[in-house]
Amino acid sequence: MSGRPGESEEWVSDWVKKAELDFRAAEYLLTMGRRCPFGIVCCHAQQCVEKYIKALLVRLGVSFPWTHDIGDLVSLLPAGVDIPLDEGEQEQLTAYAALSRYPGPLEAPGPERRRRPSGWPAG
Repeated sequence: MSGRPGESEEWVSDWVKKAELDFRAAEYLLTMGRRCPFGIVCCHAQQCVEKYIKALLVRLGVSFPWTHDIGDLVSLLPAGVDIPLDEGEQEQLTAYAALSRYPGPLEAPGPERRRRPSGWPAG
C-alpha cells in the first residue's frame, strides 16, 4: 500500500490526522488517573506511531504492506531516514497493537511505566 496516485500530500495528511487522533485519545485517557485503561492507551500509542511511520513512507513514495508491525515498517525506511525508536521499543509497541483488543498473556504497563521512547523530545 502506498499513496493514492496524484494524491500523495493529501494521503500523508490523512495518515497524520489519524495518528493525531490516536495521540489525543491516549493523552485524554491518561487524565483518568487510577481508572485509566492503560492497555487501551498502549494500543493508541502503537496506532499513533504506526500511522506516523506510514505517513512518512507515503511521503517518501515507499509502498508498505498492511501490517501493525512497527519493526517491519521501520525496515522499509530508506537508508539515512531514522526514527527515535530502538528495536526493543519497536517490538514493545508492536505487542501493544493487540494488547487491549484481545485476551492473552500480555499485561499493560501501569502508570509507573509511562515514559517517552528514547530520543523523543520532552513536552
